[in-house]
Amino acid sequence: SRLYLTDLDNRRVRALDLRTGLLTTVAGNGERGVPDDGAPARTSPLVDPRAAVADVRGNLYILERDGHALRVVDAQGRIRTVAGTGLNAPKHLCCDRDGSVVVADTNNHAILRYRPDTGRLTRIAGTGVAGDAGLGGDPRDAQLHYPHGVCFSPSGNLIVADSYNHRVLEIV
Repeated sequence: SRLYLTDLDNRRVRALDLRTGLLTTVAGNGERGVPDDGAPARTSPLVDPRAAVADVRGNLYILERDGHALRVVDAQGRIRTVAGTGLNAPKHLCCDRDGSVVVADTNNHAILRYRPDTGRLTRIAGTGVAGDAGLGGDPRDAQLHYPHGVCFSPSGNLIVADSYNHRVLEIV
């Protein structure tokens, strides 16, 4: 019932209510900066929101490319950083059925999974080295080259847009 939009130039994340057509700001005050953990999301700065996705628990995950971070806005409207080191220009994210968040970590040439229950970020695809080798085995042994998108198919397989290799991969 809601469509989340990342407003890059205005450093905000907006929600469009698909029933009423009303557009509201859910995160970002228009200023560039790192938000304080626990602060109200709507009055907090954002560095560079690139993608946003809601999970089934009412949390909104925001990926920041230049901020190299994954942030979450909880159901009470409070923002916090859940992954702020190790990411390198991440561009896209999606939620899995198990409640985890999958991130296309573009400049690290990898796909990562953030598990809210453990607070851990792990590599699930890509070696971290740009290339096109290693398909057909463990996804962590496959080279990616600037992956830009991730989503899940209706059957639950992960789909990866491996942009500089000009291919779309399916991880079973």
